[in-house]
Amino acid sequence: MKTVLLLALALCGSLAAPVVPAAAPKPLAARVNAASVSRFGMIELTLNLSTTYKNPFDPDEMDVTATFSGPGKRFFTVNGFYDQPYTRRLVDGKREEMTRDGAPAWKVRFTPNAVGKWTYRVSVKDASGSRSATGAFTVTASSAPGFIRRSPKSHSYLRRDDGSTFFIVGENVGWAGDRGTYEYEDWYTALGKAKANWARVWMVANNMGLEWTPSA
Repeated sequence: MKTVLLLALALCGSLAAPVVPAAAPKPLAARVNAASVSRFGMIELTLNLSTTYKNPFDPDEMDVTATFSGPGKRFFTVNGFYDQPYTRRLVDGKREEMTRDGAPAWKVRFTPNAVGKWTYRVSVKDASGSRSATGAFTVTASSAPGFIRRSPKSHSYLRRDDGSTFFIVGENVGWAGDRGTYEYEDWYTALGKAKANWARVWMVANNMGLEWTPSA
């Protein structure tokens, strides 16, 4: 009887124990880099996300998107990205050394293509659930030529958004050696002196550190 009584008391105690709810995710906020930007300028949103992730580059674990709405019923959806600032230095003039500079942050970048008022909604989805934040900014006129696209008159040619023709002068650029980004500086400086206006970089994992680990 004593054993049964103790068991009953233990069960009652466990049933009566308070249930502690999981901590609610911090409300999402997006800091915009400017309240006003010129047409074809850059809007950058920095999010206040402090959650850590096993793999922040896995959209199934963490997904950040932003929808921008502008004049003339323009709608654009842009993916966010995980940004880790670095500083660099050249060791003995032969080897690049990069060091993390501050904490990483989630960001969204967008280039508006029309003058007027724009709004945005940033959405975040992770293990803690979904949340969003909204905001607005103004776009003013500028003389920037805009993006480079295929000409609607002939797909064999390129043109900018302002209608001006764009002729490519450049080359494919391979991977760097031990001097890292300092080598790209040398190459692009030489290309600039030769009046080049375009380059395509080969993004290789063993040089750019993309999805690359020492055990891979």
